[in-house]
Amino acid sequence: MWPEKRAQPLSRNSLTCSWTSLRGVKILKPLNLKFSGLQSYREQQEISFSDLGLLGIFGVFGPTGAGKSTVLDAITLALFGKVERAKSGTRGIMNQFENKLMVSFEFSLGDERYIAERIYGREKHDPVAVRNKGARLIKISGETRVLADKAGEMDARVLELLGMTFEDFSRAVILPQGKFDQFLKLTGSERARMLENIFGLERYGENLWKKASALENKLHNELRTNEKLIEQLGEASDEMINKAEELLKLQAKTVREKAALRKNAETLIKETEQTAVIYEEISILKKEEETLEAEKPLMDRHKTRLEKAKKAIPLGHILSQIEDLSKKEHEESVKYETHEIIAQQIKARLNDSREQLAAAKSGETELNRLKEKELPQAALAFDYEKHAAKQEAEIKLLEQAAGRKQKELKALKEEGQEKGKLLETTQQEIEALSLKRRSITGILSNRREIESAVAALADLENAEIQAKEARETMQMRETALAAEEHKLKTILALNINPPMGNVLTDSLAQLLPFVSVLVQGAEADLNKAEENRDQITAKNMAAFLAEKLSEGKPCPVCGSSEHPHPAVDAEHDEQGAAFAIDIALKAKEKLDRLRDWETKAGLAANTYQTVEKEISTIHRPNLEVKQQALTEARTMVADESGFLAKNLEAFPQSGLPGSEPDAIRLIREALRKADKDNIELTNKITVLQQTEKNLVPEITELRERYAKIKAEETGFRENASRGNSILTELANNIKEITGGISPGDFEQNLTKMINSLQKEITESQMAWESAGKEDREIEKTTGALKAGLDKIKEHLADLNTSLGKSLSIAGFTNLSELKESLLDEFSYDKIQKALETHNKSVDHTAKKLIELHSKIKDLQFTPEDLIEANKTLDSAKTEHEEAVREEGILQNRLDVLRKKQVQWLFLRDEDTRLKHRKELASRLVSLLKGRRFVQFLAEEHLRDMAAEASIRLGILTGHRYALELDEDCSFVMRDDYNGGLRRPVNTLSGGETFLTSLSLALALSSKIQLKGQFPLEFFFLDEGFGTLDPEKLEVVINTLERLHDGNRMVGVITHVPELRNRFPRYIEVIPSSSDGSGSKVTIKTN
Repeated sequence: MWPEKRAQPLSRNSLTCSWTSLRGVKILKPLNLKFSGLQSYREQQEISFSDLGLLGIFGVFGPTGAGKSTVLDAITLALFGKVERAKSGTRGIMNQFENKLMVSFEFSLGDERYIAERIYGREKHDPVAVRNKGARLIKISGETRVLADKAGEMDARVLELLGMTFEDFSRAVILPQGKFDQFLKLTGSERARMLENIFGLERYGENLWKKASALENKLHNELRTNEKLIEQLGEASDEMINKAEELLKLQAKTVREKAALRKNAETLIKETEQTAVIYEEISILKKEEETLEAEKPLMDRHKTRLEKAKKAIPLGHILSQIEDLSKKEHEESVKYETHEIIAQQIKARLNDSREQLAAAKSGETELNRLKEKELPQAALAFDYEKHAAKQEAEIKLLEQAAGRKQKELKALKEEGQEKGKLLETTQQEIEALSLKRRSITGILSNRREIESAVAALADLENAEIQAKEARETMQMRETALAAEEHKLKTILALNINPPMGNVLTDSLAQLLPFVSVLVQGAEADLNKAEENRDQITAKNMAAFLAEKLSEGKPCPVCGSSEHPHPAVDAEHDEQGAAFAIDIALKAKEKLDRLRDWETKAGLAANTYQTVEKEISTIHRPNLEVKQQALTEARTMVADESGFLAKNLEAFPQSGLPGSEPDAIRLIREALRKADKDNIELTNKITVLQQTEKNLVPEITELRERYAKIKAEETGFRENASRGNSILTELANNIKEITGGISPGDFEQNLTKMINSLQKEITESQMAWESAGKEDREIEKTTGALKAGLDKIKEHLADLNTSLGKSLSIAGFTNLSELKESLLDEFSYDKIQKALETHNKSVDHTAKKLIELHSKIKDLQFTPEDLIEANKTLDSAKTEHEEAVREEGILQNRLDVLRKKQVQWLFLRDEDTRLKHRKELASRLVSLLKGRRFVQFLAEEHLRDMAAEASIRLGILTGHRYALELDEDCSFVMRDDYNGGLRRPVNTLSGGETFLTSLSLALALSSKIQLKGQFPLEFFFLDEGFGTLDPEKLEVVINTLERLHDGNRMVGVITHVPELRNRFPRYIEVIPSSSDGSGSKVTIKTN
């Protein structure tokens, strides 16, 4: 169970201290409010709270549905962008005839002043929805600074400034007095549920229990996972680590021993390998010695060949000269024979050129004629041609100019046709749009009637909402009455049973009289039982006294010493006395039980009668008023609809009863659309008329330009025609001179003929002269070649004679032997190097063998020795590497064990921590189960509220009344002027109920403000005073006048006219009228 906390009553001094402590704290105060286009308001309204709340309290008056609560909506919309009564916070908040909504709220926090402003526009596709078009939070004290200029950013900054959400602000600023009247009389479970909703305690209920359960499950799973990890990890204690360290030390010693054995084996194999290398080198050298001995015959032949080559070298030079001269002799003979043939060909060509020269000189007469007579005619043709070209260029320019003019004409014609079509289309569109605009004049001309119907529809919708609220309240109170009746009958059924009465069928009026009947019967039974008990007791006492009396001795009762009539026949009836006492005790118990039952039944009956009276005097009349208002609103809508149906053809007429609101909504949308269409059509017609006005002069100008350009084109074409005639005459003159070809071709042909004749003469002359020159040169070259050839033959004969003598001297028998003995330089060097290499290898091998034999001396070696040494080394390596590997394994095992120990220790600590957290989570799940925590919080809030409400109630009543909670958390009124008498709250009078519920409302506002950063020193009391009698109304007025203090501003929303004169200043809300104008607010002063 949760611990029980009892709120201690606060004294007057403690409350004074708590209020005066706010003097050094920043408080939130409203300064100025502007709004337009919000709900029933169209034009901009402005409320100066600085003037209105100057004296601390003011009223807000106006008929039902006029827009009193909209003042509060404007404040919450400016600060938080939401309206409490609107669906989704903003749907349907904009006036149906407006497309823009603006709110601006100026307030102060201590010495700082701020303005919160927002602007909304209507959504295109959803006329009920609005779209944020601007939001700003501005600090205007000191240097003006914009703190936020976007809606989301502004929401966050307002929350940061106030420290209060939209819901908390709404509950703290707007105190619904009627709801707290109900709250005061609710049963325990209903009151707890209401407190849960007010303080948002739902999040501490099932959701918090689920979170705690999820945490418990999570910790359970984490604990199981941790245990598995410990199991998988294995033990990693200090003892395990010490054992691993000892094993590692022993293995390290083994590694050192194996390393020494391996080193000895490596030394032995090194020495054995060195001996094997020497024996291998000796074997290789012996094989090399044998190879050199086998090559010796070849080396002897190479030596003989070199000696013969040395002798042949001098003769080789002579042989080389003979071969060169023989080759040159052959070349010179061929060249001489070639020149002899060429000389014969040149002589023949000389004779031919002489004959051609003579033939060419016979055409000189024709050449002179062409130069002197025909060539001047070509110059004249060229003059004619130049004149014709110039004339042709002029004609071309004229034709081009005419072509350009023709294109301009074509473009002008097309532009004129296009503008003509545009003019025709524009005129048709103007006519069509004008016709369409005339079609909507019917709706527009009935604007006032439609707006009047829309206003009636708004009144109907408001009346429907109020009637629905009244029905729901009535149903709730009837449900409460039925519950109280059931509760009372349950109490009565404890002692009333057939045939006395039947709680299932009999009414309370029939059953309640039996309560006093049963109690009176029990009282009579008790009196009878006590009387019988007293008689038997007296009789027994008399008998006992008679037995004790003695003559002459005084009576212990009367003191007389004479006893004339003692009860000598009385007998002691102890059993009868005990039975009578038992009967009297049981009768007493029955009476006490029935009296308790009577008290409970009386309290339940009082509660039932209070609820029944509340229904009959408040809720049922209120429902009837709301139903009557709804009927009147429906009648007004039907009348407006009927008027529109008669006077407006576009009004939809279904003929079904109850369809008038939908028809008005449709015609409202039609009016909006007609307004929009009328503006669009007027704008379009204006634009088209301006277009028409501009097109007429443009078309006239185009026609004038067309005529001017047409005349220019005609002049160009006539000039071109005259130029063509001149061009034809020039062409005939040229043809007569050139024979039909061009002057250029004519001149070119003449030039070719002249050049051809001139060239033929020149070339013939040059050919004859060239042939004569070549003939002389070839004769000279041929003679020189013959002389050279004879000299070569003579030198060749001398060399052959000298070679023959030298062969015998050198020991060569013939020329072939000499040629075989000759070696080229490369072959000679190759053989000589081979001989030198062979001789060096023989010397080196002999010396190396002597050196190696001196090294080994008497040292013996066999291949088996090396094999055995390798086996020993391999075995030592294997044993050493195995020991090192085992050492590594042990070291790694030790490292792993040390790392595991860290994790093992961590997992053991984690296991302890998780077990502790799981135990706490399990306890938390148990505590949160069954909404016990929520009920505990609700009770704590209720006790805090009751304590503060009690203090406020004492202040409002001169400390006469205080509010307490009994053991069942039900409200009890304590009257300190009547010795602290306590009464159930359902027995309070109307004035006492108002004072108590008002104190509760103020306590709730104060408690909600504890969530915020700054206290809100203003609130609106929505009292619902419509059904108060004059006495209760006087209590209300006196209480409200004592309510405010120096820091608090209180606004009272009411439509009770008697309160109007009691406020120094008040807001008068004038409802919207049938002419389409919206609601208005005015500030008035008494």
